Amino acid sequence: MKNSSPRTPIPMTLRQLAAVAALLCLIAPGSAFSRVRRAKATTQADTALTGTITDTVCRMAAHDPSRGAADCARHCVGSGSKFALVVDGRVYTLQGHEEELQKLAGENATIHGAISGYDVAVSSVAAAKSH
Repeated sequence: MKNSSPRTPIPMTLRQLAAVAALLCLIAPGSAFSRVRRAKATTQADTALTGTITDTVCRMAAHDPSRGAADCARHCVGSGSKFALVVDGRVYTLQGHEEELQKLAGENATIHGAISGYDVAVSSVAAAKSH
């Protein structure tokens, strides 16, 4: 016998929606939900890269709309994510100089360091000069 009572939709709260969005970004990093590409695997000695400092989870898309991208990146790094640099759609994971990266989260910066695969061993961090 069929149940004839109509189902009522369950409304999602903003917090639940943000949690689902964060999960999708973690589960499907290569899908349409991922807005940036991972950097090509290369090895280079001291190199300068200029881009936006974010983290490996957010990748420039703040999960909590009430928080800006910078605060979201700082929060995610505090929760175990790593700082990242997005350069022309490529994501580089940053190793070292966390205190300086923390100050410049969400900003354009020039990072000097040795690139190995997708990682940059940071040797210096500076705010990017405006043109």
